Amino acid sequence: MKIIYQRYNVWKGILKTESDTIEYWDTVNKTRLFKKFQKGQMTIEDIARKNHEDGLLYEVTVLEEDTPAVFLQINHKNEFIGVNFMDEVGRAYLTYHFSEIEAKKKLFLNEVWYNYYTPGDKSFDNEEYRINFIFDREGNAAYRKYDEINKKTMDYETKEPLDINGLYEDYPEFGNYSGLIKKERNMKFLADVCSIKL
Repeated sequence: MKIIYQRYNVWKGILKTESDTIEYWDTVNKTRLFKKFQKGQMTIEDIARKNHEDGLLYEVTVLEEDTPAVFLQINHKNEFIGVNFMDEVGRAYLTYHFSEIEAKKKLFLNEVWYNYYTPGDKSFDNEEYRINFIFDREGNAAYRKYDEINKKTMDYETKEPLDINGLYEDYPEFGNYSGLIKKERNMKFLADVCSIKL
């Protein structure tokens, strides 16, 4: 496993260059660090660390055998962390959205997206269905299934509160994302609906 501070386009399966990544961060964060990068005064990791310390957006791609496996967007200013898990083609098939419940201390996994693609199809556009789960801190959950083949949606809600202990996570220290990229959250409810171990 290798960590790089580069943007990954989950809709097209493209790892952006360091230059493109920093220019994007500068645009979103309203900073001007690209020139320091061009002059060799800061590396992309230096810029990511500064953005982490300043509570601004930065992005992390976790590689397994030089292939993007997980892509994170960390933005304290927006109280948001997104974690995308890639399939063998490079598509985001599972996405976790964490919200900050204690500034730079504690996170809660309040939203999950699961995308199911047609087996054997390597297209980024051909998903059979996707499911959006919403959780609250009282243990309530709801989800909506978007059936792309039959062009319909189905809504569900839990009748009793769930055990949500697996949905809490510590805010990451810079460079340490092992808690965030943990796929298994001990949520039988999610695993039953998605037919994968979560």
